[in-house]
Amino acid sequence: MSEPQSTSTALEFYESVTGEERGLVNRAFGNPLAHMAKADPETWVEALVFLDLHRQREPDPKARASALTVGELQSWFAEKPAEGGDAAGEA
Repeated sequence: MSEPQSTSTALEFYESVTGEERGLVNRAFGNPLAHMAKADPETWVEALVFLDLHRQREPDPKARASALTVGELQSWFAEKPAEGGDAAGEA
């Protein structure tokens, strides 16, 4: 498995998404981000990667995110929150 490209977990990144970015995802993917989270988790992760690339000013974030393999998408985000974060959500 490759190193994560983001220091955030997918959930942490999702919680940082703005309304403008949700609209961008809806236009790019044809579905609301919240809908994809339940109905199509793989596309939800692809949309989060798309937004991460967009924030990094990638010239064509949709094409780059779409070209990634499922494994690359799954390993994009960190698996655990960064140390020193709030542990309230941990079991």
